[in-house]
Amino acid sequence: MTTQPPTDELLHACSQIPSAAPPTPELLQITRSFIVDVIGRGSVPPPVLAALDDLPPHGAGWLAISLGSAVEKGLDPALAGPRLVEAFRSWLARTGGGREPELLEALPSLAQALVAHLARLPELRSALADDAEFTATLEERESESHAITWVRELVLRRSGDLYVVHAETRRVCHLRFFNVARCFHLFSLIQSVLGSALPGGKLPDGAVALAARGKSDEPATDHAWWHYQVSGAKQDMGKGVWGEESVEHLRGPDGNYALSLWDPLLGDRAWNSGFFGPALEAAPADLRFIAELQGDAAEEWAARILS
Repeated sequence: MTTQPPTDELLHACSQIPSAAPPTPELLQITRSFIVDVIGRGSVPPPVLAALDDLPPHGAGWLAISLGSAVEKGLDPALAGPRLVEAFRSWLARTGGGREPELLEALPSLAQALVAHLARLPELRSALADDAEFTATLEERESESHAITWVRELVLRRSGDLYVVHAETRRVCHLRFFNVARCFHLFSLIQSVLGSALPGGKLPDGAVALAARGKSDEPATDHAWWHYQVSGAKQDMGKGVWGEESVEHLRGPDGNYALSLWDPLLGDRAWNSGFFGPALEAAPADLRFIAELQGDAAEEWAARILS
């Protein structure tokens, strides 16, 4: 039996990983010991973080996966999250123009670990979302690897409290959504939760509801039950919400998100589940009904949104 510390043992094993072959039982056991060790000590040894630059690509990828698994089991994501961002940026730069194809091949492992960390580090996610150069690079390069798409999708996703007013009746619903990037996706989640509770609503489509929450890979198509608008006392196409745009378009100065619902202006406004983005287990999309506001609280929100 080896007497090496779990960190040394894992780093040595990663240095011997030449390809994307499935892990051996021995590697899995070494990895489990490493995860137990770092969780128990509550820290990540500096050689682990440094090794992301020195190991062969697939070895570095497995090391990143090991850190992601430790985070999923309770390790503080702030210990390695910024370092994984740094490594991801470096790998993107090194693989530009078709260079270092083996690094690009190993990128999904690093991206999977990065997603596990960023899903638990909202402030770091927000900082990356505000980094125009980083987001532009992700958009430009995502056709090269689904790994880049995973990271871009996570960075674009938002969560928050949403207030929806039905313009005609001035009824206001307080909803809370999680990990949504695009307005079409949000519309589908709203419709799946509100159903026929408000005038103009319908019985939800179960296939759409599953796809919108990442619980089904089957293609689905949804249709707008209402005209979605950001503000205004009258129905106005110019103030309508474009489904392709970010949900950030709906956020007010107080940090809350708001929408008004009107009778449809377009005959059959439709979109497909491609707007829902890839399913990310670390950051599943969802929307929950919190309450229908009553009295002064409802009127305050109705007046604010319909002004």
